[in-house]
Amino acid sequence: MTSDELFELAPRAAIVVDGGRAPVDAAYIARASELLAYVRAGVEILGVDVAAATDAGVLVARTPGLYNEPIVEYVIAAMVVISRNLIDLHNDLREGVIPQHKMRFELAGQTLGIIGLGEVGRHLEITDGLGDLPADGSLATDRALAAARLALLPASTTPPLAEPPTAPAIDFARDFIASPEAARFGLDKITADDELASLHFCVSLILDHAASLPSADPLRWSPAVAGLFLLDWVHRRAVLDMDDAAMLPRVTRAWSAYATRRRGLPAAAVAQTDENVEEMIPEFARLYATGERRSPATAAVAQLISEGVDPDDHDAIEAWLDANRHRLDEA
Repeated sequence: MTSDELFELAPRAAIVVDGGRAPVDAAYIARASELLAYVRAGVEILGVDVAAATDAGVLVARTPGLYNEPIVEYVIAAMVVISRNLIDLHNDLREGVIPQHKMRFELAGQTLGIIGLGEVGRHLEITDGLGDLPADGSLATDRALAAARLALLPASTTPPLAEPPTAPAIDFARDFIASPEAARFGLDKITADDELASLHFCVSLILDHAASLPSADPLRWSPAVAGLFLLDWVHRRAVLDMDDAAMLPRVTRAWSAYATRRRGLPAAAVAQTDENVEEMIPEFARLYATGERRSPATAAVAQLISEGVDPDDHDAIEAWLDANRHRLDEA
């Protein structure tokens, strides 16, 4: 199956669960604009462009443990087949040749080394603790073939790869403000002190939000990340005044164009991301106006600011609490 055929099966699917029959490449991810998650049945995710999926905000997951017992059974069967030369015997019989039965080597008394500490290894390890081994030819003896097979594998010579260094957040902020995307949205023409303060505050919110994500990479921008930022995180974690709320959509639009350019995303993915961000702006404005997603802490800080109390002034906060303790007790 090709990635095009996979897309045609479920072009508007939000979640795709697949057995690995088709490659999940960047082209498929760009076309599947409504895809939120791709789940591979099993342990491996070969053929999945994880970087492209991450850039598009698509969760890639697998199902470790799903095939533990079948894999253990397969390994045991393979050891028996190989040690008893059953494949060659079978081929001889099909060709009309009377086979000469002989074992390649005995499994009894051999020691099996288990590489890895996964669930399959745990299942194979069960017999190691048995006081009385099962009868000859069963699991405890047949599995010993794996030790001989693994011993023939060459040692790994690939050195561990170091993670590329991440630029400090201040570099992203300066590079963004000087970027053509910021200029396109008029951010380079802001000179008033209050607007500059809002601009830098909004950029810092985007960077802080990125730092809260598993990848902690501000350039990993997608419709899913934009939605989490605009429609949830910023309302729960930040206190915005009217200037900030007016500035944030402009900064978000510019950041979306900046991040997608820096990541080198395909034009279709860039257009889809920009379109989705644009659709989120009205809902952001509504949530800001209603305050329905503010956390209690954010709501409290917003109340202090609305009453002229500096949140950084400890004495002022104590005075405000003393003056309003009766109202807080009633609440």
